[in-house]
Amino acid sequence: MHGKRVLVVTNKTVAPLYLDKVVDALTRGNPNVSVESVILPDGEQYKDMVGLVGLNWLWCLLPLLSIA
Repeated sequence: MHGKRVLVVTNKTVAPLYLDKVVDALTRGNPNVSVESVILPDGEQYKDMVGLVGLNWLWCLLPLLSIA
């Protein structure tokens, strides 16, 4: 992986099953990778352009919020 920041977007059903495994796979052997996650509610109504734009803003604001 070439990037240093990763945003994993998942939902409340999938996150408990796979989020830790995905984060581990992304960071194992590469301590320079920072992984953040966003867990959305279940449902198709959250998979739209409004949600995508909101995630884009969140991704841009993470460094300013001292979360990243």
